[in-house]
Amino acid sequence: MAEVRANGISIHYQSIGQGDVPPVVFIHGLVFDDLSSWYFLAGAKLSHRARVVVYDLRGHGKSEHTPTGYGLRQQVADLKGLLDELEIETVRLVGNSLGGLIALAFAASYPDRVDRLVVIDSSAGEDGWGDAMARAVSQTDDAAQSKVPHWFAPWAHRYSGRKSNRLVKTATRLARETTLSADLRASPTLSDRQLAQITCPTLAIYGADSSFLASGQRLQRVLPGCTLHQIEGASHSVVHEATSAIYDAIEPFVAPPRYLFVAPPLTGHINPMVSVAEASRAQGADIAWAGHPTALGRSVPPDHTLYPLDEPDQLSGTVASQALGSAVGYQRYKHLIEDVYVPLAEAMVAGVAEATRVFRPDAIIADQYAYAGAIVAEQCGLPWVTSAPSGTSVIDNLASVPKVRAWRDDALAELASSHGVDRPIFMSPTLALAYTLPDLVAGPLLDGPIEFVGPAFTHRSDAVAFPWDALDDRPLVFVTLGTVHSDAGDRFFREVLAAARDWDIQFVLVAPERFADEAPDHVIVRPYVPQIEILQRADAVVCHGGYNTTLEALAHGVPLVVAPIGDDQPTVAEAVVSAGVGVRLKFRRARAPQIRNAISEVLTVPSYRESAERLRQRIGASGGAQAAAALIYRRIRESMRKPQVA
Repeated sequence: MAEVRANGISIHYQSIGQGDVPPVVFIHGLVFDDLSSWYFLAGAKLSHRARVVVYDLRGHGKSEHTPTGYGLRQQVADLKGLLDELEIETVRLVGNSLGGLIALAFAASYPDRVDRLVVIDSSAGEDGWGDAMARAVSQTDDAAQSKVPHWFAPWAHRYSGRKSNRLVKTATRLARETTLSADLRASPTLSDRQLAQITCPTLAIYGADSSFLASGQRLQRVLPGCTLHQIEGASHSVVHEATSAIYDAIEPFVAPPRYLFVAPPLTGHINPMVSVAEASRAQGADIAWAGHPTALGRSVPPDHTLYPLDEPDQLSGTVASQALGSAVGYQRYKHLIEDVYVPLAEAMVAGVAEATRVFRPDAIIADQYAYAGAIVAEQCGLPWVTSAPSGTSVIDNLASVPKVRAWRDDALAELASSHGVDRPIFMSPTLALAYTLPDLVAGPLLDGPIEFVGPAFTHRSDAVAFPWDALDDRPLVFVTLGTVHSDAGDRFFREVLAAARDWDIQFVLVAPERFADEAPDHVIVRPYVPQIEILQRADAVVCHGGYNTTLEALAHGVPLVVAPIGDDQPTVAEAVVSAGVGVRLKFRRARAPQIRNAISEVLTVPSYRESAERLRQRIGASGGAQAAAALIYRRIRESMRKPQVA
């Protein structure tokens, strides 16, 4: 039995588990309760994520039964004494009922020592709280004393007969043999000003049918960092009535999961991951990135933690494009694997491994072609999630060419084996995120846990300057060939510029700066642009059929002109035409008249805009980044095993 001498009494406690976050201390409720309720309801399960401390309040369980000292100030002093004896400076507190009030009072008195706070169906220290609580354990007459066991009957059936009888005896003894009632009546209230001293993130969990719900609403109003979470159909005994829901709310808040995002230096691959990272962070996760700072810096918010990797020239989008050269079909696919993605993995593995060692994530979220993320996850025994950069990435495009598929599988197996991994690294066995809708994907799906979440761009931040004042009320056409193909599109860009001449509409062209000298005044040329913001104003998009750009345009109800270059882009172009949201051009043959006619068609024929608007509404209901973040948490939680990082 673990005991410490604190604040002049003997306090019984249990400490289990370990972790990088501050210890989580659970405080139980008054009279008919002790540390075992928290130990079995949450403490033991949470101990694989954090150090957990549960303790018996004075007079409860195996802590010392003193005749006096049950007021709020004494209970706060007991908690401080316990933490001091255990050498815990910063703590995360979880308190139920009276335990929640003790946690609030402690956090108000010692705000620098509380990192996070969870209050469960507790009074917030309003006027009269002590009188109300004292009435339940009044010592004023024998009749009241005899009713003590009955007042706590709603809790009794939750326990075995032996434990129930023991708790009833404790309740009766506290009512008859201590100054509990008088101490409660003499306890102070907590003013709004005192509560406002609590600035740490706070989660207030209340039963929707609880008589204490107004206290939770007060906390939400007064505490600057408080979130109120109501559980429908639950009352004051919400911990017992909705045990699973309580734990599901507490765990990510007091011991948030840690995700390391691993991305290649390709903007189209990074962008959806940024939205998922932001959504995960909003849902309580700690996130960090391992990648190349130049590419990540264009999309990742500056307050995200970044473990930078070296940026050798051979990994740039320009050289990747040159490596592909004029290759088409499966020869192009072979070049991508051999000359881009495998060398990229070899260059990234050491840096990703070091980021994993330092950050100690619970899981790795890796782009499907950032093989280093999967390799390091397998090396460390971590669950990992695949971020598929396009809907066609989850299609078995090699089903009809088994020899090409076998070559691909052998190449990736050799890569993995060279780093001591003997499991497939092309797709996670835990979760693969597809940022599209199922009916926009044509072809047999790869085997694996694929989930369609729709486009993920809601939290994207394109941190680049743009001359917004140069735009006016004329129709706006946005032209882009994406990250890899931008430097290979010289002829197409010049044809676009020719199509734009003497046309009273505006263009934004994503192209190398050298084209700015050739552009008329109504064409804005920039190498990088805030794409989401431009799509919000665009009337048509001209692109190569990159999946992110296509879906982002449709998510804004913007019709398209698609000129596919290679890879999965012809499939995307066919989907655009089949859905009635755009027209297709031949990239290598398109000239200014054809480009101009195609743009004019999608701008003037209403059906294109109408079909795009219908898709916009369906995409909006698909969940996007928020759905992806929720799936990651659920799947990782189901599959999580203790990391074994050297």
